[in-house]
Amino acid sequence: MLPFRTILITALATCAALSPARAQTEASRKQLEFQAAGTTVKVEKFGPCITRSCQKILILSGSKGLRSKVYDDLGHAFQAAGLDPYLVHYLSEDDLARISKAGGAKQRKAFYAERLAYWTTLVQSIASQLNGDQDKNNRIGILGISLGAQVAYSAVTQSSAFGAIVLVDGGFPENHLPLRRALPPALLLWGSEDKIFSVSMAKKIQASTIQLGGSAALEIFDGGEHDFFLKHDTKDALQAHQKAAEFLTSTLK
Repeated sequence: MLPFRTILITALATCAALSPARAQTEASRKQLEFQAAGTTVKVEKFGPCITRSCQKILILSGSKGLRSKVYDDLGHAFQAAGLDPYLVHYLSEDDLARISKAGGAKQRKAFYAERLAYWTTLVQSIASQLNGDQDKNNRIGILGISLGAQVAYSAVTQSSAFGAIVLVDGGFPENHLPLRRALPPALLLWGSEDKIFSVSMAKKIQASTIQLGGSAALEIFDGGEHDFFLKHDTKDALQAHQKAAEFLTSTLK
């Protein structure tokens, strides 16, 4: 039998090599709807679980939403690793429009601060619904990218529903309070050249978690910019996707 690492690399390479037409078919997403915080939230998943029991993973995008094909690649790679990924559209169409029309970083940050508690509530509600009647020790994982990492961080600090978290180039929300308890087992994936959320943020999250008795691994990708994880045709992105899948699979087993 091929080792897990070989299988996962092959799956990722296959996704990247698909023709546009085939990629669109292979990357088809099943549309789900969840009721949370008085609204309907769209959630997408990638077909049936390929093993008898797949751990559920919430994926939260950055500020541009989930339209990029890289989320299809990521979802199928997670599925191939024996995970059950869900793309959570916590950003509404109105949110996306307001972000795109914001006059600059200051205005965007103010909007994020205004909406963070609401987005956090949505994600926590969806996690709770997906957990359903599962054993409380069989918790789900969450991966957040940039703004999505801030929401993921906020969600796990206020809920025990999560068994693992992956933060990609993002974490502390604006005006965050110090951690009072450790994060669940965490993996931090960071580009060394991130000019939006510097590596120092990742090191602070790691140190805070370890100080409180938790575990947090930090992987820094040399030369990686803020969006390196979303450049699916690059070596660093492929490796980062692989590391995230391996971490979630091993932590939640």
